[in-house]
Amino acid sequence: GRVVVSGTLPTAEIGPATWGISPGEADACSSAETVSPVTGENNGTVPFFALLTDGDPDNSLLFNPAGASTGIALDIDARAGHVAGIGVARGQVFEQMSDSLRFFVQRSTESTPDETFVLAELFANDYEFPALLSAAVAVDDEGTAWIGGGTCPQAAGCDPEAFLGRLAASSSDPDIIERADQPSTITALEIGDGLLLGGGRYQGALRLLDVSLPQADDLDPFVFAMDLRPSRPVEPGRH
Repeated sequence: GRVVVSGTLPTAEIGPATWGISPGEADACSSAETVSPVTGENNGTVPFFALLTDGDPDNSLLFNPAGASTGIALDIDARAGHVAGIGVARGQVFEQMSDSLRFFVQRSTESTPDETFVLAELFANDYEFPALLSAAVAVDDEGTAWIGGGTCPQAAGCDPEAFLGRLAASSSDPDIIERADQPSTITALEIGDGLLLGGGRYQGALRLLDVSLPQADDLDPFVFAMDLRPSRPVEPGRH
């Protein structure tokens, strides 16, 4: 069995700290370790992702994005030898000198080292802070990482707008394939039977994947499915 976990680790104020994770009893399950960065700050947190393979510690890993000084890992998925995670962080690698956060995607495979992709250029005019501290990632059978969430087009006082993107297994350039123009966010993504399944919340008259949803006066939930085999969208629905 395999377990994927994401979250935050405390930063080290003086010297590097080694952290480990293991499901259940340490002597019965695989474990993995990573070192949190030294930030000189108290009570800081950095994002981490973990993939634990039962009975195979050599294929278990725990890692945090290099250059991230503060942040949180929001979701992780693994399939076909590919691991992908999504989160928000700030730090030197994220080309941010202010206190705002950037979306990032983390990718790892059985044959390549960890890679961090900052989504700043995809949201050039956005604040990049996720709605409700939520975002989602799902890895399909081809190793493509599908990502979703919501961003604010202003620094403060705005309603988030949903986005759906992807990072192909052979690509080093994530791209956004769908942006909503109404208050909304994608909070969950899964792969099943060749479909990308997703869900979230919206307000107003949302149009997503060339389908218009009914007017929502409050934040209403919605679900959608996309057929990944011919890349043909299946109609979203309101529930």
